[in-house]
Amino acid sequence: MLPLIIALAIWLLLGADQADPTPQIFNLTDQRFPPAEITIGADGSAWMTELGGHRIARAALDGTVVFFSLPEPRSQLQGIARGADGNSWFTETETRDGSHNYVGRITPSGQIRTFPVPRDNAFLMGIVAGPDGNMWFTEFGAHRVGRITPLGITTEYTLPEERAAPQTIVVGPDKNLWTNGRHEVFRISTAGRISAFPVTSARSGLRNVAWSGGPVLWATEYDSTDLLRIEMNGKVTRFSQPEHRVGVIYLRPGRNGEALTIDMDNGAIATITAGGNIVDRYRLPFDYPANAVAQAPGGRLWFTVFATNSFGWIDP
Repeated sequence: MLPLIIALAIWLLLGADQADPTPQIFNLTDQRFPPAEITIGADGSAWMTELGGHRIARAALDGTVVFFSLPEPRSQLQGIARGADGNSWFTETETRDGSHNYVGRITPSGQIRTFPVPRDNAFLMGIVAGPDGNMWFTEFGAHRVGRITPLGITTEYTLPEERAAPQTIVVGPDKNLWTNGRHEVFRISTAGRISAFPVTSARSGLRNVAWSGGPVLWATEYDSTDLLRIEMNGKVTRFSQPEHRVGVIYLRPGRNGEALTIDMDNGAIATITAGGNIVDRYRLPFDYPANAVAQAPGGRLWFTVFATNSFGWIDP
């Protein structure tokens, strides 16, 4: 009888370890402006951009949300990232033709200051904290990357690909900046030196690039289920994933070289292993996929769900 009890106890313990963690879901009250991008601030809160709402939201662990309005009332927010100064920095475009662009800074207490980027039709997109203490961002419409200092001084660099249309920008394991063009990835040193590496000939082009915390970068294409692993010397390895349809790859530093993504077929938050396999980790109680994912230093995953106007977190 005793061996049976011990076996049952072991089975229960193993079952508990393998149980899916329960996500905490919170709904935003204003249905007009769903949450889009998300980052983790220096205060441990999640900071989110609103799509069309001209506001930035700060969410606490219990789901309490405080909104902060931008000084430019017609702005469309894009990327958001935590800076080395402890503030969250974001990109915005004020007009539909992309003629008025800003990089903004919001403090943990909600004070906002924006800095104009002089380039017309820039359509600012991604933003990341560089290893030099500055923020780096992409200009989708002007085919450039930009650098902005904590004092708001900007410098721009033209990418050597016609109609590059960069979107995401990350810091790689080599401490350089990396961004995607349509068919190439670019390595940018903090001094502004640019190297180009051909990656894909797909007509749809690259969707984004991300660093997982391991020795390589990952990229996805539009209209393709393939994953692209990019080594620091520019070598590209393609992994076919016909059973999954992944979206944007998100940064997941320091976890065995895995990267985060979203399985667009079932809405699960998934990981990409170093071997190029996609493993669904955390399923969300929606018929729609998450829009963006960010990981807090302690491991907690925050996410936004555009289609349901909600956000939440899950403890792995």
